[in-house]
Amino acid sequence: MPIRLTGEQLDAVLRAAGPLAPDRRQAFIDQVTTALQNVSEIGPGILHRVIVAAQHEHFDPPRFATILSAPRVGRVR
Repeated sequence: MPIRLTGEQLDAVLRAAGPLAPDRRQAFIDQVTTALQNVSEIGPGILHRVIVAAQHEHFDPPRFATILSAPRVGRVR
């Protein structure tokens, strides 16, 4: 069953997909649309909750190398 999103809602979904790795974006969009299938009225609150839940599953944050043994330098003011 197709879902109906306003232009603003569709923009929110696509913006939320932006930071995801390109190979994970379609799975994210599929998960969002599947979660919204049985929602009778899609408002900003439910859309936000669905997007956040899907992002938690599909977002892989960058891993930065940290040097744990580096000496600490005085605070810069």
